[in-house]
Amino acid sequence: MKEDYSTIEHDFLHVKDYFSNYKFTYKERRSKLDFLLNISNEPAHDTTSLIASSKEQLVEVKHIYKKLDEEMKELSVEVYNEEQLLSQNTEKLNELNKLESSLQKEYNHLVDLHEKVLVNDKLNEEFDEIENGIKRVFGEIESKKSLIGTFSIESKLEEERQLKEVRNDLAAKQRRLTIINTENYIEDIFYWEKQYLEVLEKIFGTITINSSEDRSCLKITMNNPSKNNPVLEINIKGKKLLDCFISKNNFTEKQQAEFERIKEYSLKLNEVRPLLIYFAINC
Repeated sequence: MKEDYSTIEHDFLHVKDYFSNYKFTYKERRSKLDFLLNISNEPAHDTTSLIASSKEQLVEVKHIYKKLDEEMKELSVEVYNEEQLLSQNTEKLNELNKLESSLQKEYNHLVDLHEKVLVNDKLNEEFDEIENGIKRVFGEIESKKSLIGTFSIESKLEEERQLKEVRNDLAAKQRRLTIINTENYIEDIFYWEKQYLEVLEKIFGTITINSSEDRSCLKITMNNPSKNNPVLEINIKGKKLLDCFISKNNFTEKQQAEFERIKEYSLKLNEVRPLLIYFAINC
């Protein structure tokens, strides 16, 4: 519908331009003719027919223009109606999509309930089976109670002794397995701790931790021999970062300013990681 509307609008503009050009040509030819008649002072026999034919053409062009204008108005109305219908259909489609989503959620909920019901039915069947088995076992126990008196005390004691031996063997095996697993776990912890310390020493150098006499404060010292022996000292009390220092022979003023800024930031946040990162990168 929009393509037809565009074509008619284009035709209308074309006809309008044609009418303007034709009108201009008519005026130009009429002016020239009047000019020639004034010069020659001869009667013009073709003027009347020319004017008549020009008027007929103008009337025809106006008729075409009027017809196209009416068609454009009709098409505009149709386009407006189609747009309104499209908007209404879009709203209905959105409502249907919402309804579909709601129905899908309800369907999924019903499917979940159905699965739960099936599980409950299966559990009830298993419960009934277990209950019947228990009843059967109790029946067998009741039926064999009369045979208990026939067993001697010695056989019962021997059976108890054998059961204790089996229990002791199983307990010993369990202890051995527990010891083996514990040893393997300790070895793994030692291995990873050792690797972790080696990585820290490669990054920060030798790490020394000293505590105060009342064990309320820690002094952590890091010395990196691979980089001209810079030393980082960190003082911690409890969970509070108290102070930190870096000693480095070739420490520039710019590096010192950067360190002081990072130190102030770390003390405010009570966070030692920015200091460690700065020491690992710059020292």
